[in-house]
Order: sequence, then C-alpha cells, then structure tokens
Amino acid sequence: MQIPVVINPLPWKRALHLADNGLAGIAGIYKTLDRQKKFDYSDALFQEELVLFIHKDNKAIFRSLIDFRKKKIGVIRGWRYGNEFDTYRENSFFYVEEVKNDEQNFSMLLYKRIDCAIAIKESGRMQLSKKRFHEAIIQLPSCVTTNATYLIFPKVANQTVLLSRFNDTLNGMKQKGEYKEIIDKSLSKVIE
Repeated sequence: MQIPVVINPLPWKRALHLADNGLAGIAGIYKTLDRQKKFDYSDALFQEELVLFIHKDNKAIFRSLIDFRKKKIGVIRGWRYGNEFDTYRENSFFYVEEVKNDEQNFSMLLYKRIDCAIAIKESGRMQLSKKRFHEAIIQLPSCVTTNATYLIFPKVANQTVLLSRFNDTLNGMKQKGEYKEIIDKSLSKVIE
C-alpha cells in the first residue's frame, strides 16, 4: 500500500488500553461482540491455533479443556482464549494464573507451578526451541480452539477507508499467492 507503518510490540493489556482510548490500532486481535462495538475490523489476517503445553513429567491424560478441572492453567494477562475457555474460566472450572508473556508461562511450567499453559502454536514452539524448555515441556496434540485474527482501529479514528484499501490489497496478495508465501516463510523460521 506504500503507507509507512510504525509497529510497537507492547504488553497485550497496554495495547488494548491504547486502542480503547483511540490512540492505536492493533494487529492480531480476535473478534468479540464487545470489541465490535468499539472497533472497525479488517478481513481475517490469520487463523491462530491455541494449544496446550505441559511438563513432560505430568502423567495425567489431557485431551481437551474438560480434563483440566481444578487444574492451574497459565495464560497471558488480558487475552481471550475462545468461548469455551472463557465459559469454563467464568465458572471457576479451573484456576487461571495470568502472566505477561509465554516465556513466563513456560518458566512456571518448568518449575511445575502450573499444570499447563495455553499458547498460540507457533509462539509455544518458539519457546520450546529454547534449550531450558526443550527437554522438559511438551505440546499436547489437540487444539483448544482456532481463532481468526484481524487488524482493528477504534471507530473514533475513522479508518474505514484505510481498512477497505487494506482489505483490497490483502485479498489481491492472497489471490496471487504472495500472502501465503510471506506466511510460510515467516512460520518456517518458527516451526523448525
């Protein structure tokens, strides 16, 4: 689109605060009913798979969230993990330990302070590539949920024209295969 962009990686809670106050857009956010009232959305950017990670010494059998009754799950502060997870969480089905990032969750797993951590598959695999986590933590095979991610701007920022141009450009890149090439190249570095 030939538009300069400034990307600031921020803690999730701070990014949401800035967007809520009309000061920033966010890329990689999930769509919720509450957020749709405040933000304008692009077309879907990516489908994120959320998976569970456990300490290899954990002998319990975990196939889905239902198996985590009364267990302690590590999550990132301010994140949403899908309707099923949110419902279980609201009903105190399991305990939630909130931290700033995946690395903190994996450290807690390493020292067995939580029973599992939930993370985006690629982000979790990046953590597993670190020597201190690699031999102690494993990814469970089942996916908790898959969520589409979006680029959003606060409605007060009046960026619907920009989002429309963005969607046209994104869809053109997808049709030409350029978008898939970028995703594949980016993820190949993470998944190796």
